[in-house]
Amino acid sequence: MRFAILVAATSLFGCSHMQTNNIDPLPVKRVVLYQNGIAYFERAGEMHGDTLRLAVRPEQINDLLTSLTVIDKAGGQSQSISLPIDKSAAQRLDELPPQVRQSGGLVSLLQAFRGARLSVTTKDNFAHYSGRVVGIEEGSNETHLALSKDGDIAHIALSTITRVKVLDRPLQVGLEKVLDHSLNQGKWKPVELAVRFDHAGKHDLLVSYVAEMPTWKPAYRLVLGNAKEGALLQGWAVVDNTSGEDWNQVELSLSSGSPISFRYDLHKPHFVQRPAVGVKHGQANAPVAAAAVGSSRKLEKAVKMRRKQRGRSASMNFSDDGVSALIGSPGRGGLGTMGSARGGGSMNVSSAGKVDVADYAAAQGTGAKGQAMRGLFRYDVPGRVTVPDRSSTLVSLVNRKIDGEDLLLYRPDAGGDARNHPYRAVRFKNDTGYMLQGGPVTVLSNGMFVGSGVFNRIEADAETFLPFSLERGISIKPSMSQDRKGTKLLSIADGRVRCETRQRRTQKFEITRLTNDAPSKLYLRIVKRDGWSLKNAPADTREHNNSWYIPATITGDSTTVEVTDEQTVPRRFNWQHPLARQALQLYLEGDAPAKVKQAIEQVRQANKELDEFKRQKRELAKQRKRINDEQKRLRRNISTLGEAKVNRSLTKEFSTRLGKNEAAIAKINAQIVTLDETIHVKRQALTELVKSIKLGE
Repeated sequence: MRFAILVAATSLFGCSHMQTNNIDPLPVKRVVLYQNGIAYFERAGEMHGDTLRLAVRPEQINDLLTSLTVIDKAGGQSQSISLPIDKSAAQRLDELPPQVRQSGGLVSLLQAFRGARLSVTTKDNFAHYSGRVVGIEEGSNETHLALSKDGDIAHIALSTITRVKVLDRPLQVGLEKVLDHSLNQGKWKPVELAVRFDHAGKHDLLVSYVAEMPTWKPAYRLVLGNAKEGALLQGWAVVDNTSGEDWNQVELSLSSGSPISFRYDLHKPHFVQRPAVGVKHGQANAPVAAAAVGSSRKLEKAVKMRRKQRGRSASMNFSDDGVSALIGSPGRGGLGTMGSARGGGSMNVSSAGKVDVADYAAAQGTGAKGQAMRGLFRYDVPGRVTVPDRSSTLVSLVNRKIDGEDLLLYRPDAGGDARNHPYRAVRFKNDTGYMLQGGPVTVLSNGMFVGSGVFNRIEADAETFLPFSLERGISIKPSMSQDRKGTKLLSIADGRVRCETRQRRTQKFEITRLTNDAPSKLYLRIVKRDGWSLKNAPADTREHNNSWYIPATITGDSTTVEVTDEQTVPRRFNWQHPLARQALQLYLEGDAPAKVKQAIEQVRQANKELDEFKRQKRELAKQRKRINDEQKRLRRNISTLGEAKVNRSLTKEFSTRLGKNEAAIAKINAQIVTLDETIHVKRQALTELVKSIKLGE
């Protein structure tokens, strides 16, 4: 087998037609859709001749050129690929005659075609005139066209002209091209690529390439049953075909992940800007130098029986005209969200009107098979799929029972009404055996729509909580308290204490039940802060997406739940800091070395003495303030009494008290000065004592 790789890369596009000289186009056999805007195509078939012709829309060419691979299983080799050069619109217009580039309506066109040969038909008895355009003449009442033929000039009123034919071939072609550009026809008009082989005859071809395509979109529904039935997860993928041709009975795969893809223009010629040079005054200028991303398990017997009775649906197509047909046939295995919103009309219910999990499971195929490949995950849709051009199709990804539980989920960080009410939610585990791409979820129960949710990508065997509605029958009142203390002495050096501090946050939740139609099991979602740990976590506590999910049980009409998390970090303090003193006290209460314990005890005693002197100073300062306030009051009273004789005795009394207070203030000031000196001496001695203590970690 020989391989002919024309260009190797990874960007994709879909050809609108792929045809050879004398046979039908090579059919699309396989399509792989990605979520980064590309798709991978494989075509296969026999061709006779030496040239494979591909008709491609212009916007597909660059992706095809960067990724096209042609393999001839019959042993031939591709030798070349040819296609028209892509020129810019401005370049193409510049190549057209100015008469057509600059023309507008009929009058403008005829003025621009001066000298051109025309054939004109008028409505007066369908008269025909031919000749060369002399010009347009503006009269007082009418505009005329002047045509010259054999020396005769005919004047034809423009209002009578019904048809004009351009007889000069270059102008005919130019006019058509100008109209093409005006319509922007180049955006969709096919361009032919020709792949030439080394010999004529039979070729067994496999052609692959990548092309730009819409991303596929996942959508899920989660069916809640009773305790015995569990839950059913059904997943679909919405596939859009915009390739320009039908996909008939193709192998379809859907890939999730982030392969690198980009646009790279290989079709348009790249011109280097050069200065214009020429001859000046008969001398030639000097030459210009150029700068240097598992298969499903079997369902229960009841599911198999219902599937045999109903048949199974692998995919569903709908176009713009087929949406109403899809909604009108909700029992065929589609998403059925509109029917569900009306009370579960998306399923064929029994005579009693009850829909169970097995009914939903039987309405859909077993789903796709999944496998991981080099950082990507790929879903392979079973069987062959047909997707008409310009239509969308739903294909089954997953249909299986899962380990799911209906419960309440409360998020203290949520805003609005969710601040005081929990969500109804489903906790389920992805035991499908492969990754689930994130998407919207419709939640159903007993044949009814009960809510909607959305989840991000879920890895195999991972667990998630899916909230789908707000439960106003449960009221929650949150409150919070915090404290901080020193818990452990780490070291003492240079007169500073390094200790371990603990910061603790306690959240209290007062839960009130207002209805009996709500689960008793509640999970509290507490966002985990960096470096914080949960204290006394219950056995069933889970951790997902940097959050704790803490279980609680609502008992009776009122329940109180407390959640405590804490953080322990090392910090440095001076000896006077309260947290440092707490750590020192705890250290002395433990098995500390006698010498270190004695030194620390001396520091503690010195600190106590220093604190006592500081306390005395504060008391004296308070006394002085009280006396100063009384002095101000006495002076105001003396000023109010004035010089009247009747007030002299009272004025004298106030003056005597002023003198005593001044003496008291002077005495206090002297005591404060003495205390300041004592405090300074004690602080200096304490500093030296502290520096003498060395304690390693």
